[in-house]
Amino acid sequence: MHTEQTLNSAFHHLNSGNWVMAGQLFEGVLQREPHNFAALNGRGFIALQQNRLAQSAADFQQSLAVNPKQAFAHKMLGIVLGAMGQFEASMQAFAAALALDAKDPEVYFNRANFRFQAGQAQAALADLDAAIQLRGSYLEARSNRANLLVQLGDFARAEKDLDYLVNKITNHPDLWVALGLAKHKVGKHKESMRCNERALKLAPNHPDALLNSASASYDQGDYPSSLTWADKAISASPNRAEAHYARAQALMAMSRFEEALMELQQASGAQALMPHVLFKLGACYVRLKRFHEAVTAYQQAWRLGPPDVMAYLLYAEALVAVGALTEAMTLYESAIQTEPQNASLYNDMGVAFERMQLFDRALECYCKAMSLDAENRLFAYNAAGMYATLNQFPEAIALYEKISSGGRAFKGFDEDFLIALMKVCSWGSYAEKYTGLLSRIRSENQLSNPFPLLCLPSTLEEQQICARNFVSDKYHSEQAVLNVSQPRAKGSKIRIAYLSSDFYNHATSYLMAEMFELHDRLRFEVIGVCYGRSPKDEMRERVSKTFDRFIEAVDRSDAEIAAMLQALDIDIAVDLKGHTQNSRLGIFAQRIAPIQMHYLGYPGTLGAPFIDYLVADPTLIPEAHRRFYSEQIIYLPDTYQVNDRSRRIAEIADTRHDHGLPESGFVYCCFNNNWKITPDIFDVWMKILNRVAGSVLWLFEDNPEAAKNLRSEAVARGVAPERLVFGKRLPLDQHLARHRHADLFLDTLYYNAHTTASDALWTGLPMVTKLGQTYASRVGASLLRAVGLPELVVDSLEAYEALAVDFAMNPEKLAATRRTLADNRLTTPLFDTPRFTRNLEAAYEAIWNRHQQGLAPNHVYV
Repeated sequence: MHTEQTLNSAFHHLNSGNWVMAGQLFEGVLQREPHNFAALNGRGFIALQQNRLAQSAADFQQSLAVNPKQAFAHKMLGIVLGAMGQFEASMQAFAAALALDAKDPEVYFNRANFRFQAGQAQAALADLDAAIQLRGSYLEARSNRANLLVQLGDFARAEKDLDYLVNKITNHPDLWVALGLAKHKVGKHKESMRCNERALKLAPNHPDALLNSASASYDQGDYPSSLTWADKAISASPNRAEAHYARAQALMAMSRFEEALMELQQASGAQALMPHVLFKLGACYVRLKRFHEAVTAYQQAWRLGPPDVMAYLLYAEALVAVGALTEAMTLYESAIQTEPQNASLYNDMGVAFERMQLFDRALECYCKAMSLDAENRLFAYNAAGMYATLNQFPEAIALYEKISSGGRAFKGFDEDFLIALMKVCSWGSYAEKYTGLLSRIRSENQLSNPFPLLCLPSTLEEQQICARNFVSDKYHSEQAVLNVSQPRAKGSKIRIAYLSSDFYNHATSYLMAEMFELHDRLRFEVIGVCYGRSPKDEMRERVSKTFDRFIEAVDRSDAEIAAMLQALDIDIAVDLKGHTQNSRLGIFAQRIAPIQMHYLGYPGTLGAPFIDYLVADPTLIPEAHRRFYSEQIIYLPDTYQVNDRSRRIAEIADTRHDHGLPESGFVYCCFNNNWKITPDIFDVWMKILNRVAGSVLWLFEDNPEAAKNLRSEAVARGVAPERLVFGKRLPLDQHLARHRHADLFLDTLYYNAHTTASDALWTGLPMVTKLGQTYASRVGASLLRAVGLPELVVDSLEAYEALAVDFAMNPEKLAATRRTLADNRLTTPLFDTPRFTRNLEAAYEAIWNRHQQGLAPNHVYV
């Protein structure tokens, strides 16, 4: 047969798919004419179809050696070399083909495929554009371009290609799914849903169509529909991670976080989804207040994928919650570099600074957030809190008023606003605000900080409800079970850790310093843990030396402090803060010792299931009151309050005149914080002044606004404003010395004088108090009974007024009481620090022995 006829027959068989016969004919030609480029091209094409790539490349290269002007051979060689992964050589072959024929769309199409494989996405896109420009109906090129545009995130252009394709190929469900995704990404959610419906008509259980429907519904805010579509996707493909992830998103949007967590855990095995799942898992843990697990999830996610700003915010929130404040600050700074106009970042950074007790920096952040978003009430609320903390009350109250004008505010707002008003003694809405707060605590279980209730006419039941709700909301998921060590050998020391932020010139240290020094080191090992950013003053130096070990932990997270103390094998951990400023009960929530207790810092129940004991005395907590305390009670025999006998009284030759007092006349005083003064006790004080001619009331001036308002309140009650005298804050020894210019200390009503009462009694100044129903309102009675003056404890405001007036009218009675106090001062239990220390140590041994015997905590009487 003639060569031309043989080749025609071979190409006929080739086009018919009979590659064997075509190959035999091409071989026959090449045996006669080894350099026949047509036969070489034919054999090379067959070798490519059979994936014999080396043979195919050799044939096309030999063909081009015969005739280098063949555009077809260059194109085919480019395809073969690309399939072999030789991308650079492949590109050279395609370039040679285009130099011979620049209008072959298949060259651009094939080169695009290999450019994409080589990581040259934009170059591949340009080739596909060229192929489609040369052949508008090139469906494969449009399909590839649509897919590439989707991967590049250019959904608007992808949508146009997919619209074209579905008009040409109407019965292909995958195209409808792809078009639905593109329309969803450009915000055409309803059109996206219609595309998904078309896909589902063609393939009723198409998993991608179901997932796209879930996603489109989610982005439209229709979370129940999104959940329904996700459920269908899971039914169609039970093990598909994307379906569980979609369901988790819908559940989180519906605040069903526990269910969402289960779905995320189901999805977490998918490697491709891992960063998204971990970021969402971290967010879910934050919402569940499982902050340590959130930190772990975010740490893993950070290594796998780039975070968005919300991830920065939530990760930092978790770090702040566990006390990892330095790490949180680093996150905020990184996020702000990315989005310097994001007000939320500044606000959350302010929260971290606040936790670090860097209040000036916190206020700067809150003010910056307000400047970026003036309408955001949360930013204003946080700024108001900082103004109040920094004693800038006019600014704080102005912001609180602005917030309240916008309707119901945030958790904690009611009591914060009320406390700010109380700190400046602004009582215009006092009754309305506190009765409203108490009502919401009872009827709505409002999650309020318990501390403000101590200053109000609240009941023990209300205080317990508030404390329990607050702790449950803040710490419930942080609880841990301690891996308790083996029982100690008999006779070994009991290891006690005291935790506080107040180991400096602070009331707690003023009272406790000598007790720390007197602890029996043969029976006890005593550790101090300071987590406060407190000044390095003389009290800090003194206290730090009293402990067997003093640990500075201000920059450590709650988890780090807990782990450290667990490693130290602490037996009894003592919290000295409770629900007061800078408290870190989150450390105790992780169970750092087999016995955990609270003492001194907070006069009431903590409502915390992880606090086993509370130190009190029979006056503070009668047995009938015990049901309102979440802790077991350690009853000390005399008084709950320790005192330091070494508190020095300055020897200064000052006069009444030096303090703004009249040289004659009866001087009543109350050096309590101004926020402890309530309208009802102030009414009584003004009645007393009206009845005792020439008398004055000497008060501590916490801030100028309080002094101004109290003088106005005095005038309203018929008392000249100058009869209220205000004293500034002084060093402790000078403060104690000025008590000798007063005649009688008048206690406040709901939150008694505590350290200030001991200060007065230590200096020889008698005090009148009314016995209340709550812990905080019974402290004055406890102290007076412990110093042998129970007759100064009254049961009614009428008796309180009468006794205060009687002392002014009967100087002999006052003198006799002063002599009794002077005689009792160093002979009664109140200032007998060794006696108190022995009693507390006996309590420690009793509760530790119970634990060693495997007995649960129970009330203890010393």
